[in-house]
Amino acid sequence: MRTARISGLAPADGTSIRARGFADVINRFGGNCFACHVKANPGCDLICERGHGCDPIPLTAEMPRAFQKTDPRCSDAPELTAEEADALAALQAAFE
Repeated sequence: MRTARISGLAPADGTSIRARGFADVINRFGGNCFACHVKANPGCDLICERGHGCDPIPLTAEMPRAFQKTDPRCSDAPELTAEEADALAALQAAFE
């Protein structure tokens, strides 16, 4: 099942970093990334994943997979599963 790529999450001409830092930059989930990542278990290399010791984020496992599969920078876009298509729609709705 082929679906449209997420539109509206990033401008067509790319993105820019508006701020740097680990304490003053607030993410979309209302906190700063480092406050969560500092809780990660040793060896997890600050990667968001369930079971790494970090606080949970409001994303399902299908959301990042679907987002990666529809990345416009990739020339070969794999087919989305029905679950990934639903997750992509929910992700897009969350950013509207």
